[in-house]
Amino acid sequence: MLRRCAKKIAFYMHRKGVRSMQKNEIIKYIKSDFGESFNEQLLESCVVDLIDPCNVIIYDSHSDSYTFGHFRYQEHLASEEISSNREVDILELLFDDWWRGALCLYAQENDFCSLIEECYNKYGSVKRARITLDAMIKNTIKSKRPRHLEIFNNYSSLSDFEAGLYEDSYLDDWDDPNDLIR
Repeated sequence: MLRRCAKKIAFYMHRKGVRSMQKNEIIKYIKSDFGESFNEQLLESCVVDLIDPCNVIIYDSHSDSYTFGHFRYQEHLASEEISSNREVDILELLFDDWWRGALCLYAQENDFCSLIEECYNKYGSVKRARITLDAMIKNTIKSKRPRHLEIFNNYSSLSDFEAGLYEDSYLDDWDDPNDLIR
């Protein structure tokens, strides 16, 4: 239960784009996320235990708030939440630089070829996610890297090809660009 709470809290903090939070805000979040399934006293106790004796969440006297200490640890726990929670929309995270570290850690443990395909299918291109996908490919298991790279390059090529079809020079040959649709 402590591990589940830690992953949820780290993901929540990462989603909010923060490295630290007030203890009462952490407790409020955990209660709202798990409230239906678990007793509020148990959830509050989990947060307290994550602080002491576990030292997973630590007090930062400079900001008078609580943090996971090293930012990479927060990213690690957030990546574990991404891996275990099917409700997380990973696609939306691809375009946010803040999530790159967590997604690279995710890539070390998960096959994400379908994510590349989903990105292309939803957005018609993988170009906007190029930096993050490239970093994820570099962080995946070495034996799986060529497959991920091949899929990424194939979808990049498709994006380039389709973009070339609709360049202005191509459309100049038509009286009405809408004729392409008819």
